Amino acid sequence: MLTVLSHAAAADHVVLVLGTTVPAAVRCLAQTEKGAPSVLAFEGLPAVEVEATGEYRIDGLAEATAYFAYCLATDALGQPMMNAVAETETAFTTPLGGRARSG
Repeated sequence: MLTVLSHAAAADHVVLVLGTTVPAAVRCLAQTEKGAPSVLAFEGLPAVEVEATGEYRIDGLAEATAYFAYCLATDALGQPMMNAVAETETAFTTPLGGRARSG
């Protein structure tokens, strides 16, 4: 099971703090529209190996913009983990300038 434990948003990126019940490769993305993307949307994104907890950084965001982040975890065999992508939804807004926002 994959859980987004918290996040910290800056003007051009967000860092998601993740927790998993088993080791997993995790990919995340941010979009301005609410609604879980398909599994195919995560193909080609860099993966971060998460043992129990870890962080995933999404760069290239616009400042003062509302986003929804979603994550997909796969096990050692490349199979998606049990929870749905929609369950990882994390809403955040990037601040103006360099001020970070946590949640």
